Amino acid sequence: MIDQGTATFISLDVSTLFIVATCVTALLGLFLIFAWTQDRIRALAWWGAAYLIGGFSVALWTVGGQGLPYVPASLPSALLFLACGMIWSAARLFHGRNILWLAMGAGSLIWVAACQLPNSRR
Repeated sequence: MIDQGTATFISLDVSTLFIVATCVTALLGLFLIFAWTQDRIRALAWWGAAYLIGGFSVALWTVGGQGLPYVPASLPSALLFLACGMIWSAARLFHGRNILWLAMGAGSLIWVAACQLPNSRR
């Protein structure tokens, strides 16, 4: 028979998960940049840069206003939208298509513009 031990539950701290996810994302970005230096495939550089920007944006979002009062509140999310657009552009490059610059930055531009609107709640 299978011995039934006592059930233990692991408590996961959200801030620890964010730190680990940020470090893994940054490490993946560095690996992709290193692969680009070996093969000179432009899509790898774009993917690497996108992952580095994404990791940086999550780090900014995690830190928040703690010691960074000069960082606008919309910046981390705008950078994350830009990273998503860069990943999409890297996929286009990988398939031999051109980069659509406006489409790549549209999400972050719309986000920053939306954050400038006044709050409509009363």
